[in-house]
Amino acid sequence: MDQASREEWINSKIDEIGREAFPDNLEETWMVRAIQHDSDVSYVEAEATSGTVGYSRLKFVMDFTDPASPTNTAAMSREGDEWSMLYQSRDRTSGTEGPEAPTGGCGRIVGLFNLFLGVIGIIFAITLNRFSLKQREPTAPSSNC
Repeated sequence: MDQASREEWINSKIDEIGREAFPDNLEETWMVRAIQHDSDVSYVEAEATSGTVGYSRLKFVMDFTDPASPTNTAAMSREGDEWSMLYQSRDRTSGTEGPEAPTGGCGRIVGLFNLFLGVIGIIFAITLNRFSLKQREPTAPSSNC
């Protein structure tokens, strides 16, 4: 597919591309800001018109190896002057699975949060157990002779 045909395809499908990448924001509409081509790959800089996806600008990486079935293989977000990877699919030309989010930063944070909650739960259980044992301790009978 030539560059003009790619750009026409991208502009007509940008809402579908964005919705596939961000399924929690199905009402969002997208606007293409720039397109760069490199061999069978096109880099599509776009933004969500209402900004509900949490990123001001994104760059979708579109694979046109199979012109009949172009696929979104990755997306990057703008952080300062740099682009940072949001997700990247494992199989560049598959087109059958949605993009996979990296488990690096967020996964580690969620894991640490779950560990923290587990430790708090254990401390609470131990404290509760000690408190209930103190309540059950027999008291010495009083001798009122």
